[in-house]
Amino acid sequence: MKKLIIIVTIIGICFGAIHAQKLAGGVKVPNATRIKFTSIVFKDADIHAVFTFLADTANVNIVVDPELKNKISLKLENVTWAEVFNMIIDLYDLKAVQKTGYIYILSTSKYWKRKFDELENVKKEREQIQTETRVIRIHNVDARNLATPLKTALSERGDIVVDPTSNSLIINDLPSQFPTILAMIDSLDRMRRQIKISCQILQVDKKYLNEFGINWMASKQDATISASISTNRVADAIGNFTWGIIRAGEFNFDIKLSAMISQDKSRILDEPHVVTMENIQAEINSSVQRAITMLDQAGNTVYQMITASTKLTVTPQIAGGDSIILNLNVERSAFVPGAAQVEITTRSAKTTVAIESGDILVIGGLSGEERMETQSGVPILKDIPLIGPLFRFKSVEKRPYVIVIFLRPEIVS
Repeated sequence: MKKLIIIVTIIGICFGAIHAQKLAGGVKVPNATRIKFTSIVFKDADIHAVFTFLADTANVNIVVDPELKNKISLKLENVTWAEVFNMIIDLYDLKAVQKTGYIYILSTSKYWKRKFDELENVKKEREQIQTETRVIRIHNVDARNLATPLKTALSERGDIVVDPTSNSLIINDLPSQFPTILAMIDSLDRMRRQIKISCQILQVDKKYLNEFGINWMASKQDATISASISTNRVADAIGNFTWGIIRAGEFNFDIKLSAMISQDKSRILDEPHVVTMENIQAEINSSVQRAITMLDQAGNTVYQMITASTKLTVTPQIAGGDSIILNLNVERSAFVPGAAQVEITTRSAKTTVAIESGDILVIGGLSGEERMETQSGVPILKDIPLIGPLFRFKSVEKRPYVIVIFLRPEIVS
C-alpha cells in the first residue's frame, strides 16, 4: 500500500477582519485568501485526507462524497488556501456545493444527475396539478398586442388565445402562474395619452418667403446654426426638405400668417386636424387631381384622374413631461409645369424630431412653379375677326412657390 505523503509549510495566517471569499461553485470560506502556503505537496494523497487537511486549516466543515476515490498529486509554492481548493476542484472534475453549515464535495457527473432528477420530480409534480382557464378583458389596448409579451410568463403547459371580437385574452395555465400574468396585464393595459396634431399647409410666393422672419436657407453645414434650433430658423436638411421649430409664445406666427394671406402673398391649401394616441400612426394628406384624356383599347376617348399630394405620416411618442418625439415621413408629389404630357415628380424623407407640446414644427423646401397665362390687347380692335390677333397680346408668367407645412402637436389627455 502506497504511503500517504502530505508535506506542507505554512508561511502564516493573516488574522483580522474576516471576509468570506467566493470559491469554485460559489461557496464561501472566511479567510480563504488570507491563509498562505510557501510550499505544499500532495503525492498520491487520498482525496478525503486532503479535504480533511484543508478543512482543519481553514476551520471549516467539508464533507466529501463517499463514492470519491481520487488520489491527489500536487506540488505548489506560494499559494493561498483558495487557490489550492479551486485547483483541486477544477483538475479532478469535482463540484463544491454550499450547504447549511458545511461544504459538500462530489463528482460533477453525480451533481448534474441529481439536478436532472430534481427537475424531473418537479415536472412530474407540476403535471399532477390541474390547469385553469381564465377569460381576461383588455380595456385600453389591442389584445393582440399583448399576446406575444405575455407568452414569456406562461409555463410549459400554458397557452394563450386572442378573441378580437371582445378584445379578450383566453389564458390556460397553472394557477401559480396567474399572479405574474395578471401583474403583466395590469402594467401593459394602460390608457395611452392622446395627442392632437394641427396642421396648416401653405403655398407661399417664393419672393415673399422671408417675410415670415424665418431663415429658410439654414442647414446642418451652416456653422452659425447651434445644435438647438432657435425660434425663427429652419435647419437640418432631411432629404430635399428642411425643418425647424417655432417655440410657443416666442413668435407671433398667427398675426404674420394672416397678414401674408390678406396681401395675397400666400394661401392656405389645407388645414387638417387629427387626434391620435401615443405610438399610433396618424396620416395627413392634402391632394389635388387633374383629368387627362386618353384612348382605350376600342379607340374611345376616356378620362383618367391623376393625383398629386402632400402626405405626412406622424407617429407621436410622449418622452416625459410635455416633450413629444415625432417620427415623421414627408412625401410630396407635384405636377411638372410646362410638360407636354402630365408628369409628376415625387420626393420623400423620414426624420425623428423632439418637440414640446404646443410648439410648431415647420417643414419647408417643397418648391414648385405656377404658370399664369394672361391675354391683353387694344379694346375693340383685338376682337375684330381676322385682324384681331394683331392687336392681342399673350403673356406667360412663371411664379415660383414653396409649400410650407406648420405642424403643432399638443398633448390633450
